[in-house]
Amino acid sequence: MRVSILFIVALPWFAIAQPTAIPDGPLDLLYTYCFDCHDETTTEAGLNLDVLEIDWGDAHAREHWTDIYTRIVREKMPPKDKDQPTPEERQQLLAWLDKELMAHSPVGGVPMRRLNRREYRNSLKSVFPIIGFELPPGFPADNESHGFDTVSDALVISASHLEAYRETATDVADYLFPQPRVLPATQKVEVGVDDISISYSSGAKIDGAMRLASSGIMVRNAVWLSKFEAPVSGTYRVTMDLSAMNPPPSETPVLHLEANALSGKKTTRTLGAFEVASAQPEGVAVDVELYRGETLVFTYKNAPLNYGNKETYYEFIHTLLSGEPALAAAWQRLDDQAKAIGATRGVPRGGGGWIRLKEERAKQPDAVLPIKKLEALVKKIAGNSVSSGETIVYKYFEEGPNIGIHGVTVEGPFELVDDPTTIAQSKAKQRFIGDFINDEVVDLEGFFNTYLAKLFRRPATWSEVQAYVAIVRKEQAAGYTMEDGLHLAVRTSLLSSSFLYKESGSETVLSAYELASRLSYFLTSGPPDYPLLSQARVGAIAEPTVLVAEVKRLLKAHNKTFATDFTSLWLDVHLLDTIVPDSKLLSNYNKSYRQSLKDEVVLTFQEILKKNQPVSQFIDPDFLYTNPTVGWELYELKQHSAVKLIRPNRRKQEKLTRHEIPRGTRHGGLLGMPAVMLATANGVDTQPVLRGVWMLENIIGRPPPAPPNSVPALSPDLTGATTLKERLAAHMADKSCASCHEDIDPIGFVFENFDAVGRWRTEYPPSVGGAEPLPVDATGVLPEGTKLNDVSDLKRWLVEHPEHFANCLAEKLMIYGTGRELNYREKKMLKEIVSENLTSELGFADLLGALVQSEIFLKR
Repeated sequence: MRVSILFIVALPWFAIAQPTAIPDGPLDLLYTYCFDCHDETTTEAGLNLDVLEIDWGDAHAREHWTDIYTRIVREKMPPKDKDQPTPEERQQLLAWLDKELMAHSPVGGVPMRRLNRREYRNSLKSVFPIIGFELPPGFPADNESHGFDTVSDALVISASHLEAYRETATDVADYLFPQPRVLPATQKVEVGVDDISISYSSGAKIDGAMRLASSGIMVRNAVWLSKFEAPVSGTYRVTMDLSAMNPPPSETPVLHLEANALSGKKTTRTLGAFEVASAQPEGVAVDVELYRGETLVFTYKNAPLNYGNKETYYEFIHTLLSGEPALAAAWQRLDDQAKAIGATRGVPRGGGGWIRLKEERAKQPDAVLPIKKLEALVKKIAGNSVSSGETIVYKYFEEGPNIGIHGVTVEGPFELVDDPTTIAQSKAKQRFIGDFINDEVVDLEGFFNTYLAKLFRRPATWSEVQAYVAIVRKEQAAGYTMEDGLHLAVRTSLLSSSFLYKESGSETVLSAYELASRLSYFLTSGPPDYPLLSQARVGAIAEPTVLVAEVKRLLKAHNKTFATDFTSLWLDVHLLDTIVPDSKLLSNYNKSYRQSLKDEVVLTFQEILKKNQPVSQFIDPDFLYTNPTVGWELYELKQHSAVKLIRPNRRKQEKLTRHEIPRGTRHGGLLGMPAVMLATANGVDTQPVLRGVWMLENIIGRPPPAPPNSVPALSPDLTGATTLKERLAAHMADKSCASCHEDIDPIGFVFENFDAVGRWRTEYPPSVGGAEPLPVDATGVLPEGTKLNDVSDLKRWLVEHPEHFANCLAEKLMIYGTGRELNYREKKMLKEIVSENLTSELGFADLLGALVQSEIFLKR
């Protein structure tokens, strides 16, 4: 029997609208001015306008005619070399398009979108009490759409995502409900001297024993068993064969036995201390507790030589060389010989250096240095404590005092013990199940009602609760434990669409709980907290006063998170992690330097938002954040009388501080930030077209269309072109490119004074344009006629016309928050919100509050 399945999909009214005939007036104008280039056969720039009717219910059709509207407004259609419509004709065509697009463009309509990687991780961390939780290595990264990783178009679920979700769900369930540990069979491991590892000069194998002769930090003074690792956390018996060579007469050598993990986080635990007095190997046995993955570490804690302590090391070297003048003289001669040939070190580091010292000492066993030379030598050796100590320690490996380890035997485990991980797991499990499940009470309904509500970010339905209770009961009926059933239920819930997806309802307007989730993920990159869910529960979340109050509350607690996550994507600051600047431009660029550049962006965003300053502050503020290194090297503020900076200290992380600066200069704001300049270059050289496109898309809000597929890669005639501007201008002769590049190039070139790392320059390096450095020409003219000499002119223009940046910023915020590209109608609504903000002289926080109250944000 054939079974037919009918899927009935409820479509909004705009998806089933009937095609509408183009009125005669607009149709005549299209025929007169457009059909020559955009009919069915030519379709220049990929546009076909040779139609008699339009299906406004088709989203692609609406996008198509929105693009046409934009080109007409910007006077890109018709091209300048074609007949132009009169202003009245242009306005007639625009009015018709505006009316139709406003009537047929819906508000809302975002498809279901899953949690992105960041939101998924934060959601798990908020639900499960697992300290230090992180996603498994290799968890898939997210794609971006319209510059953001929150947009539904990019948030597909691939096979790799499904596998990663499954693996993560298993990891979480394993942590909360681990399988009972089993005591393995007792084993006996015998470790010889060859299987004892050293670090630098921490030990040396001499006469069949591993010798320890110095004290101090573990990395330079300890040895360990590299081929033994505790298989489980348990009790073990350790037997050590130990001896002492020439111990100090006043103090018996003491061996410290410690435990440390071979991999992962290093946390040393002392297991015992043992006096070693015999010159012959003697067995010492001790029962210890070792945690899974740990090995045994050995140190000579009270060794006379400690080259990690500079104060005591100076006295030690003074006593040593005063008592052995031939050794001091040998060291001095080797230093003199090295100096004579221009070498930096006479005595090599480590065991090789000690061999050379012994050989040189044997040549003149009675040599003695003058007192002044001896004092100078002692000071020099003590000043290079690590390198000299790793040489001198070999004297004591050979002569003593030292402790010898002749062999180690480890037997066990005999009993299981709890370790920090199992203790933490037990506490996490108890916090997770709460009082719903214990030795006296088993309330599965209550547990799942609470757990699923937190996981799904809304109250769980009765059927959902019962379904998960049934999972546990079914496992128990099959002979498994309740914990096995809970393990399966947790894994199942973490693969549920109610967890993985946001805004999965069917109503046009978001439900109270969906709105709470949208607001929370927008501002905190995490799920809604209890106060926010409480407002959703009583149905008050959509009330304007409540919504604004919640925005303020969330931003007060998560201001840095919002600033970091949004600007990282909007301004492409995350690209800094993949860019390595040319060392000729930044010789000391490292992780902390990169973080300083990122922090400047975040601190600036935070201040403007927290103080509710006008959005023009992003363009031309009266302050900037920097530290001495960035301020000296990139901002060159040492030349700025209004900014007081100390000379940078490159040996430590420098804190960014706030500095007041005059407005109207090249410093301050997004248009001169090193992070932005570096993100829009490649760390080596600059490309005006790329910076121009980026600025149009992310600052000015006039993104150019993508090059049509019909336009081939350019090979312009560069004959006679000597400067970068002349070379780039050569392709303007191609009319298919000139239309966009007259917008792109002036913006791109105005940033040419900033090199690839954001440092101001007036000349290109010699490699650009020939042997001689060429002057930077940052001048240009905006399409509406404004002349630009440098970036300060562009900043001034943007401040005088704030609607450009404000509209762009508002649109970026809404794309980031709603997860969709805005259509014609929504963009027009957005412009009204921005206009009210600017006209009323309100601030950035006010704009953000107005955006979340808008119909755009409140609808699906």
